[in-house]
Amino acid sequence: MFKLLWSITKLAYKRFRSEDTWVSADIHVPLHFFGQGSVREFDWYFEGASTVPVSDVSTLCEWLAGCEYVRDDKLFRHEDFWQHPCTFEQLHRGDCEDHALWAWRKLVEIGLRAELFYGSAIVESGSDTKGGHAWVVFHDATGSFLLE
Repeated sequence: MFKLLWSITKLAYKRFRSEDTWVSADIHVPLHFFGQGSVREFDWYFEGASTVPVSDVSTLCEWLAGCEYVRDDKLFRHEDFWQHPCTFEQLHRGDCEDHALWAWRKLVEIGLRAELFYGSAIVESGSDTKGGHAWVVFHDATGSFLLE
């Protein structure tokens, strides 16, 4: 059994090996893997006209700094709800994925390569309690940056 697993591991390594340790795989991930609130295809978050003009990363961060973090159960009375970026612009309130979805859209609009990430994070210091978390990584001529 060990030989079989080792052979599969070596084959996968050869297939996906890269100089870059962060290699993206072009696979379809079902929406429900991103949490209960993820019910729309990702292109939906780019629909509609934005009302917030953003010309660079500084103005994007400045606008986001004026927004309030509010959990979905308080704001929408749902455990998990992913707002459309245009709704987020009106409310100036939301949780991590609302901030990340808006930032992802705006970074793409200003011509930067940006990727939306979703994963787990420890939600209480010193505990094993984990919850979903969203953030954006964008790339420009000087490097790659995490926007959270």
